[in-house]
Amino acid sequence: METKIFHKILNEIPTYTRFLKVSEIDNLINLIYELPDVKYEKIGKTVDNEPLGMLEIGKNDKTALIIGVPHSDEPLGSLVITFFARWLATHPELNCFGWRWLFIPILERRGMCLNEGWFNIPESLAAMAKSSFREPTEDQYEWTFPIEYEDFKWTQSRPETIAIKDVLEREKPELLCNLHHSGFTNGYYYLSKDFPEIYPELSKFADSLRIPLSDKTPDVPFGKMFSPGFYQMYGLKDYLEYYKKKDPLVLPALRRGACSDEWYQKNIGGFSFNCEVPMYLSHKLKDKNPSKRSYKKMIEQRYKRKKSRLEYSIMLIEKLKEYGVEEFDAEKLLEDLSEDRVERIKEGRLDQSKTIRKFFLNSALRKTAVSMSAGETDEPVTCDVKRLIRMPGSLHGKTGFKVEKITLDSLLDFDPLIDTIVFSDDPVKVQVNQPFSIKLNNEEFALKQGVHDLPRYLAIFLIGRKLAFISDQS
Repeated sequence: METKIFHKILNEIPTYTRFLKVSEIDNLINLIYELPDVKYEKIGKTVDNEPLGMLEIGKNDKTALIIGVPHSDEPLGSLVITFFARWLATHPELNCFGWRWLFIPILERRGMCLNEGWFNIPESLAAMAKSSFREPTEDQYEWTFPIEYEDFKWTQSRPETIAIKDVLEREKPELLCNLHHSGFTNGYYYLSKDFPEIYPELSKFADSLRIPLSDKTPDVPFGKMFSPGFYQMYGLKDYLEYYKKKDPLVLPALRRGACSDEWYQKNIGGFSFNCEVPMYLSHKLKDKNPSKRSYKKMIEQRYKRKKSRLEYSIMLIEKLKEYGVEEFDAEKLLEDLSEDRVERIKEGRLDQSKTIRKFFLNSALRKTAVSMSAGETDEPVTCDVKRLIRMPGSLHGKTGFKVEKITLDSLLDFDPLIDTIVFSDDPVKVQVNQPFSIKLNNEEFALKQGVHDLPRYLAIFLIGRKLAFISDQS
């Protein structure tokens, strides 16, 4: 591309003051594929079963696949693609620079919708923090391509991943480019192979936009730098090899498949190129004075903390299995046991989540079952001929409470001080023998010794417990 044309494209880019929403990008796409020689194709479904579309512009032999919004919180690619696709379609005299272009403006549509809360004020860190969303690694397009490597196997591809894989297999593009954000670091590029011829021009380009390039490994402790700002693509195999040597215990926690470049290089071949454009720039990144800690060491320490949590998790799961908890339930319980919830459980508040509630209920039932199977009996009740086996609907002689039959499912919602009361709240005059406090039928009672007009259900309870008797005072 000639420098003159390149600068013409840059000068025609609109001045965006915000990111566009998914619906707004869709409207632009509808206008673009109405232009001459533009095709639009549905290439698959999203995770929400919505159609996933792709634009095609140009009829040349070389094919480039450009993907916008490869992560939910990286909307910039949707702006790049809608502008550049329209520009190519409205400048047919340039013959698309000798390429056939395949554009996917928004790949992770659901996730992008969930981020729209900060699109109007992208300069606000507070707005972004409140509304930012990204899928877990094991649910991302970029890390769910199928792979088999040694004893590791991944087959859980999300629908968008399957759609891109099908496009790659069918089209076999010479270029694969994912348009990323780099978050809070300086800008950088990922390449599938060393390409020193392009580094000077791309460095000048970044400098002209006042985007500094990162001279430190930005993502992983095993990253390889070709040149400042230019790094080797990495994938799942690199993770596996690194931790196999460094810390094998981390390996079971790696829940991801191959990345797009990894699968593309193995099955198609070609050149992969990712742009990582920073969302925010900080003056602190300009400080070149050496820190007391290296970035690599900081990343390694982060993974050491992960290892420590993993070791604790394994120990806890094994302990829970000793109590008869299935491994799946143990893992779910572990996910729910946040530090705050653990503190509340220590205070006796067990109803913290459905899984935690189920665990403590089952634990109580197991203890009861063990007690019953051991043959333990309530001796005073068993030998006392005056006592009756309680039948549902009968009344307890010392409380006046009704005997209720409850199911296991209703046990958690059952309150014996409310649900077993059958007598009315008509007033009854009683003489209370001693000070007494109780909460009954959802009412608090703090009684002093003496005569009181009390609800019938409470009067019967107190008389049954020999704490009161019917008063003859009028």
